[in-house]
Amino acid sequence: MRDSADNRVLIGQEISSWSADTYDTFVHGLERKTGKRPAVVGLSLLEPGDYDTGGVDCLIDHHQRGGLVTVSTHWTHPWGDHPDTDKYRVIDDHAPKPDLRELLSGAPDSAPKRKYWEQVDDLTRVLTRLDKEGALVLLRPFHEMNGLWFWWGHDETTDHTALIDLWRDLHAHLSAKLSNLLWVYSPAASWNAGIAKYYPGADYVDLAGIDVYADDLRPYDPQHRPEDDDWTELSRLGHPAGLAEFGPAADSFPDGAATLTTRLADTYTKAVFAHAWTSWAEGQQRALVEQPDIDKALDDPAILTLDEVDWQK
Repeated sequence: MRDSADNRVLIGQEISSWSADTYDTFVHGLERKTGKRPAVVGLSLLEPGDYDTGGVDCLIDHHQRGGLVTVSTHWTHPWGDHPDTDKYRVIDDHAPKPDLRELLSGAPDSAPKRKYWEQVDDLTRVLTRLDKEGALVLLRPFHEMNGLWFWWGHDETTDHTALIDLWRDLHAHLSAKLSNLLWVYSPAASWNAGIAKYYPGADYVDLAGIDVYADDLRPYDPQHRPEDDDWTELSRLGHPAGLAEFGPAADSFPDGAATLTTRLADTYTKAVFAHAWTSWAEGQQRALVEQPDIDKALDDPAILTLDEVDWQK
């Protein structure tokens, strides 16, 4: 990663898990509109069979053009206690969470463990394919783990889960097979638990990111510690850091892409990456290409696009 003292930020774009066609819409489309491509392209893996595997081909194409790729996971709830859609979520945010230790590699066999490891095996196959292509991958598992909404998330009934154990177990499993990974720790705003609550330790993390969804993209400032904010706390972990996901609170930014460049200048001054999330529903305008002032934003000296980097050199 570039030295944060350069005050330059790798701009990224997520494509849809459900449609590889969004690579054309959001990435090629950005180039058609501005003449520039994002430096980073990302894809989130769902349960095998639930996502468009053509998205992996898109990551390889971006890598071959000299870009970085990032992979996250929205895995199906191994215990099955999920809504009919968004199978990675829980039905009741406030209910007790299952014991994640049941999923560890050394745990006794069970149906939830088999479900979880089927998804890990799929991730391993994808990462192995990217490794064979020579692609460095920013891997972001178990994101927003300090929120209540995912099955791997915070349990407000006990104020704790075994997520750190699960992270370290996955790290050991993948590190024994692959050497092309940079691990990204990315909590959500600290509404439910602190930024560092499930930090697994410096030996298991390479980069840190925060997921911010706000019309002004300001980091959350908890009332109980007004002297601090989530970005400051994340930065204290000591890793190169950035916006692992960013987007508006609703469907679009009132002030367009200028929101990002303003925040990079006055708040996220040491950020090294910023990754725009995908528009996944009709009427949303979250992607870079959908911002009316994106040309001006990509010309900002703080922003690094693909034409300015080549990670194959």
